[in-house]
Amino acid sequence: MESANKINILLSLCIVLISVLLVLYPQEKTEVLSSWEDLDTLIFTEIRNFPHQPARVRSRQVPVNEFLTRRIITLNVDSGFPQTRFHMQIAGVLRPLDGYTYSLVSMPDKMSSIHIMFNGTIVSTIVFVPAEG
Repeated sequence: MESANKINILLSLCIVLISVLLVLYPQEKTEVLSSWEDLDTLIFTEIRNFPHQPARVRSRQVPVNEFLTRRIITLNVDSGFPQTRFHMQIAGVLRPLDGYTYSLVSMPDKMSSIHIMFNGTIVSTIVFVPAEG
């Protein structure tokens, strides 16, 4: 019986400690995009600011359904372009906005496509293609 009381006291102290920590360290506030154009601007800014700039950037919109048009951004890059590092950079910028990314790599050319998602829907895709020449 005495060990049960000690466990109850210990659990109560843990609950109080966790409550204090939650009050002292609130969760990060999520920023909100005001429009999909803001997302496009954010992506193009990251492309421009990335140290290994691609040789050519093309953009087009593809209708998905009556409510959504997906932006496809194609980057012509040299074989040494750090696609994974670029993906990590984009993912870090989108995380505070509740945006997520995943990448698919095509073989044998080892070029990737980064899919940008909000609320489980792919809204943009960045496709890497080998630069000509």
